[in-house]
Amino acid sequence: MFPYLVSRVTWTLILLLVMSGVVYLLIGLVPGDAMDLFVDPTLSEADRARFRQALGLDQPVHIQYGKWLGQVLRGNLGFSFYTGQPVIQRIGERFGATFTLALSALIVTLIFAIPLGVAAASRPHGLCDRLAGFVGLLGLSTPSFFLALLLIYLFALRLGGLPIGGLERIGGGGGLVDRLRHLVLPTVVLSLYMLGPMMRQLRAAMIEALQQDYIRTAMAKGLAPFWVLYKHALRTALIPVITLVGLELPYLLGGALVVEQVFNWPGLGKLTLEAVFQRDYPVIMAMVLVSGLTVQIGAILTDLGYLVADPRIRRS
Repeated sequence: MFPYLVSRVTWTLILLLVMSGVVYLLIGLVPGDAMDLFVDPTLSEADRARFRQALGLDQPVHIQYGKWLGQVLRGNLGFSFYTGQPVIQRIGERFGATFTLALSALIVTLIFAIPLGVAAASRPHGLCDRLAGFVGLLGLSTPSFFLALLLIYLFALRLGGLPIGGLERIGGGGGLVDRLRHLVLPTVVLSLYMLGPMMRQLRAAMIEALQQDYIRTAMAKGLAPFWVLYKHALRTALIPVITLVGLELPYLLGGALVVEQVFNWPGLGKLTLEAVFQRDYPVIMAMVLVSGLTVQIGAILTDLGYLVADPRIRRS
């Protein structure tokens, strides 16, 4: 296990170095800079030059990148060009909202995907299998922004039972119940996006598992079908589900840009989009690091999940 972790950490550092270098280079190729957005356009060229020098934007891209990388290695992600706050503070303010949304969407997806996938595999081409296929196709084929707007129209504007967006009502004070009401619609949109692939992968893996000899033996011994499905077959079939969860983790913790923007959810995805429009380079680079790190964390958690789900992998 220790050599594996050392290898993973090494490759993670290499990946982050390459990603940050490429993104910084691409940012340098974009015409204009942050000065064009938040500095008074009536300033003289001399004043603009002083501001650009103070922010380090007057230097070549590779020099800027070298200085930024040196700061990062000392644990300093810099300061936002737009607000002047430390970048780590801006990320910390948004991380809780994104983590809450990602965790709720993942839990809801698993609650529906596992029973539907198992039921579909137990009777292929039956009514439940067709229903599961329709739900999965609906989630995959419907764009997130369209589904989000449709749910807002139905449940917020027409029925009036749920809020349009945001983390809590204006002014706060709504408590836990108010936050849960705001969480419902974005959670549903994210869950439907993940439900289809996860359910179909589990169905295929369950059908394959149910054809194994140890499943036939368990059924021949007279075990209840429920225990055969959920205790024996499901554990083996969880491998592709664990893989999908690991692959979706960066998408979820990256903030699901479209969903957070439509629902005005103050998370990391919305922060990233704002930083791009504001040309807030320190925040953009910090989010690149967060995204790359999340990908590697997802891969590590996936491998550890394999060990828990399948003892044969542990023995090998």
